[in-house]
Amino acid sequence: MFIFHTLNHLTIVQNFSKSLLTFVFALLATTALLAQDAAPKSQLLYVHEDPVYPGMMAEYEKTSKVFAENAKKYKLEDSFSVIQGSDGSFYSVTPIENMAALDKDPMAAMSEGMGKEAFQALFADFNKCYASHRDYLLLRSARLSYMPEGEAAFQMDKPFRKYLYFYYTPENQAALGKLLEKIKDLSVEKKPKMHYNIYISRFGTTDNFFIVEEAAKDPLEFETVSAADEKALKGAGDSLMGELMKLVLRKEIKTAQMRPDLSYVYTK
Repeated sequence: MFIFHTLNHLTIVQNFSKSLLTFVFALLATTALLAQDAAPKSQLLYVHEDPVYPGMMAEYEKTSKVFAENAKKYKLEDSFSVIQGSDGSFYSVTPIENMAALDKDPMAAMSEGMGKEAFQALFADFNKCYASHRDYLLLRSARLSYMPEGEAAFQMDKPFRKYLYFYYTPENQAALGKLLEKIKDLSVEKKPKMHYNIYISRFGTTDNFFIVEEAAKDPLEFETVSAADEKALKGAGDSLMGELMKLVLRKEIKTAQMRPDLSYVYTK
């Protein structure tokens, strides 16, 4: 999105972290950044992250396809989308209604259908592919996202994704919330072609952060649309991005690709 892309042209010293996702344990009192996120279109997301060994990518993908096939065969009731990061990490993202959804076993039907030994063997194959893995929650903010056509997620015809991570301290939550609202308002006014989603860290994380997600058909289309937006809008938002970078600890830029062949959509 044109406003966030101005970061690449600002003369601000930035500290880039090596990790892809480091998050905050944040189900305390409602924060200022999330204060108005009771809107129906906001979505809680359960994320499972696997940082796969470089030499085990093919084995991981093979096992993931078997998992997706069994999810379909035994009608796993939770849909999930798989995203492959440019660093080789894989993310399985499942929409959930609330924290109570974590109490159920979403794979009970699969375990029963496959049989205990086959089910355990499948996960043993996964475990060969990484040294550790983790789970956490994100919240997609309908209030702060700029999706003018009313969609809550990008379509699969835009599988290329760029993610900008902004880490911040709790003392700057309120100021960041107001600033992101101003950026959203400017987007609504200027109508850039590049849309974006905002995700905010929730339960199971170790740092405060928010993510800006942008999408395109491929990297070339992404750069073409971004450049056209910047040219047409002539630096609109530069001052807002200057304010933003004064409030954050660091930012990271990551690219990723949707993997529909490893994903699963539940149908009754």
